[in-house]
Amino acid sequence: MNGFAFIIWFCVSVILTRAAVKADPGGESGIVHKQTFSFTALMKRPWIYEEQSVYRGFLVDLMEKISSILRIDFKIITLIDDQYNRTLSELPGGVLTDNILNTADFGFTDETKRDVGPNASFSRPILSSGARILIQKPKLKTYNPLLFMFSPFSTSLWILLVATVPTVLVGMFCFDKAVAKTTNQEAIKHWKYVVYGRRGDVTRALRISLFVFGILMAFVYVACIAGKFMELKREQEDSVPFKTFHEMVTQSEIHYGAWFGIQLNFADDDQRKIFTYLNTRYSYYMNINEAVEKVKAKNGRYAAIVDSLEAEYLILNGECDVLLLRDILFPLGYAFTCSSSQQGVDLCENLSMAILLLHETGDIALLQRKWWPYESKCEELSEEDFVTKKISNPNVEPLNIADAFVAYVILCFGLVISLCVRIKQLVKADKQSTAKGKNDVTVKCSENEECLEV
Repeated sequence: MNGFAFIIWFCVSVILTRAAVKADPGGESGIVHKQTFSFTALMKRPWIYEEQSVYRGFLVDLMEKISSILRIDFKIITLIDDQYNRTLSELPGGVLTDNILNTADFGFTDETKRDVGPNASFSRPILSSGARILIQKPKLKTYNPLLFMFSPFSTSLWILLVATVPTVLVGMFCFDKAVAKTTNQEAIKHWKYVVYGRRGDVTRALRISLFVFGILMAFVYVACIAGKFMELKREQEDSVPFKTFHEMVTQSEIHYGAWFGIQLNFADDDQRKIFTYLNTRYSYYMNINEAVEKVKAKNGRYAAIVDSLEAEYLILNGECDVLLLRDILFPLGYAFTCSSSQQGVDLCENLSMAILLLHETGDIALLQRKWWPYESKCEELSEEDFVTKKISNPNVEPLNIADAFVAYVILCFGLVISLCVRIKQLVKADKQSTAKGKNDVTVKCSENEECLEV
């Protein structure tokens, strides 16, 4: 029943408003006494801009429709922010409102300037916007398969491995030939002997340690390549670091900023944290173009709190490297502002009736679609097309020489054992050779009749 009564009330109010506007478009309270009004706005696309000495833009089209409803004329006085090229929402409220009221009869601004002071009155909202997050659009990373296969080990470790294995194999072959020569054994000629050796071979310990070394390095390589593959898969996911303001303020790896003069509500916990962060780091930007350049330059490590209408206009007109998230920190409404005098209040009331009529007829929606068209020059994406990932995922770093220390200790241990065995073998062979030489001398002396007894 309450819903039905609300519908009836709304329909009656709309009918009465339209009747009032049509019956008395100028009003009875002084607006008819002045048929030409000065209107001012910040010179900024797409609101208002000059092209070939003619003013164009959303506000120009809107004022033409309002003037036909209220049967008034207007002249445009533009404001130019020569120093920073800021947008409406980026200008401090006092500066903007004072400039408007000191320059013209009424002007165009955002509704966050309502709290500036008692010197201004406002019309009903014309367009709705909001403070949203602008981030760099995620990009799919490509990789070189050959470089990927070599990525588990560092360049220095690969050079050491390439030098170690052939050196050990050649050394074993030469060592085995020397052993065969001193022990009157057949020298090793087949590659299988180099790998397996013969029973009792002095290089057996070195071969075993080389085998263990190879198995260990192979396991390490497989483990690292698996980690690299998971990292590559994670990086190739279309992902964003966060999707909401709450997620943004609770992380610490992505820095963020906002326009200078942003008005935050300290009763909201997220806005209070944002205020503390912005003032601690003085993370402000002066205009939307600077914010976009920062987002692109930081390679995904920076996010900007922006006016959604300003950001949407840039994206629709070819700024394809950034993504505007949907979450709204607080709403922004654009409206006309007039002086707080009786004539200014009456002017804003009449402007409000004209705005209401244009909303009812859909003219404002058509103007918005004209200057913020559905057809974008960029691929239309939102955060729903991406997943949220944790930036803190550790990267798999390539192994260096220090990481292969244990494997090389095993290899060196086998080499030391083989050298010890070889030294022992040489000492034993030397003793046997000395003993054999003495026996030969004794035999020759006994067969020689002239030899003296030894």
